[in-house]
Amino acid sequence: MALNIVSLNVNGLKDKNKRSTIFHWLKQNNFDICLLQETHCDTETEINIWQKEWNGKMYFSLGTNMSKGVLILIKQSLDIDIPDNVKENDGRFVHVHCKVDDFKFSIINIYAPNAPSERKKFFNFLCNEVSEIRHDDLDHNFIIGGDFNCTLNPQKDRRNDKGHNAKQPDFGFTELSNLKNKSDLEDIFRSRYPLIKKYTFHKKNSKIASRIDLWLTSKLLNSNIAKTKIINAPASDHQAIILQLNTD
Repeated sequence: MALNIVSLNVNGLKDKNKRSTIFHWLKQNNFDICLLQETHCDTETEINIWQKEWNGKMYFSLGTNMSKGVLILIKQSLDIDIPDNVKENDGRFVHVHCKVDDFKFSIINIYAPNAPSERKKFFNFLCNEVSEIRHDDLDHNFIIGGDFNCTLNPQKDRRNDKGHNAKQPDFGFTELSNLKNKSDLEDIFRSRYPLIKKYTFHKKNSKIASRIDLWLTSKLLNSNIAKTKIINAPASDHQAIILQLNTD
């Protein structure tokens, strides 16, 4: 079975027309699992309304009405087993264990902080979260997606206002690299396209751009990942990232 997974920073979903546009786009593209960041959802009452509109399973971490909030959407027709032990934290992190047929993996949707010191702490927290699971199951498969607000290779993944590539690493680079290396993860887009410079966020009316929306996937999954791409998405200042995962 081929699972089509997408991640997108939606920059707010409170507006019903915008929400309808994004939900329609997700369904039209037949995505099975959708990771959304910056939903700005702050009440479970809102989530209940959104769930009826989506007509499928939702797993979430609430933010405020102006920031944060992460959401995992599951296509209604997808035959997937997700236990009740869902973990979430502060509108920045939601973690579900998935089983499709006999294939098991974890999906973690993240929205990393903009503030450098908080970003470093968040990556350390995420590293501990993954390490705890790998301590009991070294071959556990992870798919971590979302807006990391950080690049792993500024020379290739960040462009300044003069149109030149950055030279200095981002704040949080060390902690994010530690997460990747200690957890045996890879930046699957960069693994597949080592020389391509392509960005997921472009600052309006500026040359500033970056690839801060990432998939970090277990190296053990490399042969199961059929493709990964950066694509245009509606009603957002970010582009979407997609991942096709073969579970056979």
